[in-house]
Amino acid sequence: MEEINIQAKGITLNKNMINHIRQRLHSVFGFNQYEVQKIVITLFDEERSSDDIANRCHIEVKIRNQPSIITELVSFDIFTATTLAIERAHLKISRRLMDNKIMHKQIELSKRISSF
Repeated sequence: MEEINIQAKGITLNKNMINHIRQRLHSVFGFNQYEVQKIVITLFDEERSSDDIANRCHIEVKIRNQPSIITELVSFDIFTATTLAIERAHLKISRRLMDNKIMHKQIELSKRISSF
């Protein structure tokens, strides 16, 4: 990963939260097999009604030569929202890259068939 940007709106970022986020990101994207260029995480504290407070984690993962992956997750606990949003972003990237591999294999097969 080349760059990690963590922002908070309505939430105080403490050392534990920043360490948790960085640890999860490095655990999921650490070897950079996806060619991740930048990850922007924005944490929000949303008050929906007088007793309903929710935390939202918005993640944008920028990958080389690919459109960005955007994921959002809402939970009462910001650690849970962040962890699940990172996992969801990982799944989206994995699926996209798998679809791309399948598409490239089909294109190659088509080229071979048409060259006969």
